[in-house]
Amino acid sequence: MTETLTGPDALPRLAARLGAMVPAGPCVVGLDGGGGAGKTTLARALAALVPALRPVHLDDFYRPPGERPDPMEIGAAYDWRRLEREVLAPLAAGRPARYRRFDWPTGRRAGVLTLSPGSALLVEGVTALRRSLRPHYALTIWLEAPEGLRRARGLARDGDAWAAAWAEDWLPQERAYHAAERPWEEADVVLRAAPA
Repeated sequence: MTETLTGPDALPRLAARLGAMVPAGPCVVGLDGGGGAGKTTLARALAALVPALRPVHLDDFYRPPGERPDPMEIGAAYDWRRLEREVLAPLAAGRPARYRRFDWPTGRRAGVLTLSPGSALLVEGVTALRRSLRPHYALTIWLEAPEGLRRARGLARDGDAWAAAWAEDWLPQERAYHAAERPWEEADVVLRAAPA
């Protein structure tokens, strides 16, 4: 059954739940929501409150349009198969995970990140709760925020240079993903984002 959290006590309540899970053994938590909902900000806040929790960002697995093998695949902008192959599967098998992150300023992969076996992970990003990834998660979180607010936040963060990407690529991909998978319906926790 989905638990809905809202208001000023939502973050401490969610952190307390995660804090109780982490000492019990390695766990992976999935955090999804539309672009600009505040997923990365929430992931950082949760990691500050639960220091053992390590955020893994789907933005590190971004694929520019020219690198997508099937541009019609729902959520093609994020290489979830590479996330599963290079991070989730090795850690589940008790092996270290190594992956190269996408560097947004240069537009290509750069820098290798390593995760130790037994790490507690918070996988956050658009499409993090896709059906194919859900079996990896001990807990799933959907961060809810209206599209208009999300787009305004995203453009304030990314600048006008990314306006076309928002309109022509990211929002249409999100809408297709939401329509096909409705991830909030299967989430363990739905957190309503604050408007500010």
